[in-house]
Amino acid sequence: MADRRKICRRDAALQRLRVLVADLRVAGQVFLPSERSLCDQIGTSRVTLRIALAELEKEGLLASSCAQGRVIAGASPAPGKGRVLFIAQGRGWIQLPAWNRLWFVFKELAGRAGYESELALGEVSEDVLDRADAIIYSGGADAVGQRLSAYAARRGNVIGVQENHVGLLPYVVALDNRAAGRLAAQTLLAAGYQRPAILRRKDGYFGFEHREEGFCGELARALPGYDAPKLHMVGTSSLAFIRDYLSKIDDFLRQDIDALFVAGDGMIELFYSSFSPTRRIPDDFGFIALASSHECLVHQPPITAVGHATTGVAQALVQLLESLHSAAPAPALTLLAPTLHAGATVRAAAANPLLTASPASRRRAHTKKKSTIKEKD
Repeated sequence: MADRRKICRRDAALQRLRVLVADLRVAGQVFLPSERSLCDQIGTSRVTLRIALAELEKEGLLASSCAQGRVIAGASPAPGKGRVLFIAQGRGWIQLPAWNRLWFVFKELAGRAGYESELALGEVSEDVLDRADAIIYSGGADAVGQRLSAYAARRGNVIGVQENHVGLLPYVVALDNRAAGRLAAQTLLAAGYQRPAILRRKDGYFGFEHREEGFCGELARALPGYDAPKLHMVGTSSLAFIRDYLSKIDDFLRQDIDALFVAGDGMIELFYSSFSPTRRIPDDFGFIALASSHECLVHQPPITAVGHATTGVAQALVQLLESLHSAAPAPALTLLAPTLHAGATVRAAAANPLLTASPASRRRAHTKKKSTIKEKD
């Protein structure tokens, strides 16, 4: 027989959630609050909340975005808030997984908020810029970026989505890449790996450099005196990067390392395949990439990855547009915290004291740990 008290709790939570969503819709809110906030407002557990959320989605009161999470169906304000021009560096740039996801997630969320979005590739004339109420730029600090910087000095409506846009453009929303590097290092250290290395592309993109800074800085704090081996790929195209990688990987494999953080984007299979034939992953060798949850979890075995924070960046962009539209104060810099998508390529940690143990005790702990990691959202 079903537990009547549980049914009542679920019914009450569903009714309270239905009233809350209705109030948020009337207020014109697009984004549903976090699950933690909803649990506090409704007074229920996260398990019960998720059952209620799924029920409201079936009823059509909530809608899943193409990103992670839900938005309030029918909550979009009346259209006409403005036209947003999303400028990518070129066709090859927007085809990269991270920027492709950002454009499509942003376009959906901005549309729900009442903004019309248009994608532009490469150079854009000033007449086209003038017709936009706001501009989002995902390219580099090159000639195009410099011209946008001069334009923004007059109009002030340009938003960058890379950390190296700070000082170049008036507003920046981006992943905190240093924090992403720190999270990767903390994950490997907590699992008992003591000789992590880093691999990334060396192409002048600040994000890669900041990830390395965060990663090596965290290692220096936890493992004083340890100099993490680095493999930097050089090239003007993906094929050139791969060729440079293949010319260096044999020497890199001979170094005394027990884990790797791939701080660049994409090509996970290539990097993973170089280590998997000779290393037991995740027991003898830890592997973390920087990728989306889809890219890491569809791999077999699933790869532990630090996420790009695509959904968070897209949501923060829309919230910034709302502030600019209403002439409210808007932050010049918004850095989004990274999240961890845990797959099968980093073993589970038994306890954090490993981080403060002596090198000898770390080695002993390293040989004993055989557990596997639990998958996280």
